[in-house]
Amino acid sequence: MSQSSAKGAMATPKNSPKTANSVLSPNRITRLQEKEDLCNLNDRLAVYIDKVRSLESENAGLRLRITESETEVSRELGGLKAAYESELADARKTLDSVAKERARLQLELAKLKEEHKELKARNTKKESDLASAQLRLKDLEALLNSKDASLATALGEKRSLEAENRDLKTQVSKVSFKRDKCDITGSGSTASKVTAVSGCI
Repeated sequence: MSQSSAKGAMATPKNSPKTANSVLSPNRITRLQEKEDLCNLNDRLAVYIDKVRSLESENAGLRLRITESETEVSRELGGLKAAYESELADARKTLDSVAKERARLQLELAKLKEEHKELKARNTKKESDLASAQLRLKDLEALLNSKDASLATALGEKRSLEAENRDLKTQVSKVSFKRDKCDITGSGSTASKVTAVSGCI
């Protein structure tokens, strides 16, 4: 029963000429009180129904907002997932590229180490050969110095012998000259020969 119907039911006894002039009986009072209580209950029920409808409307709005939020979140999550998967794929590609580059650099490093080892071995041999050559050079220089000294000594002796030879030649020339002179004068007397020989000596 609506609020207007309840009020109409309560208004009927007041408008009736018969009840207006008569004394209300206890039963009648009880029924009127019950009707008033029922009217109050109807009013409270109407307020409750309005409140429920308002809450249901608000709840529907909240559900719509929740649905919209869930849709937005789902869409954002989908976008984030796609972006994450794209970044993850890029990261994997970069990682693969870095791994390949690292492997290439390791091979190149191993090759360079081997070349360095070979160059070091060759350099060590060359250094050893150089040290041997330097020692040989020192020996040859010492030998050359010795030869130079021997040559200088020999040249000195040669010059001395040449000087001595010149002196001897001079002396021989003088002796020969004196001898020839003695031979020329030797054809004279015996006394003259003695004198000539004495002069040749």
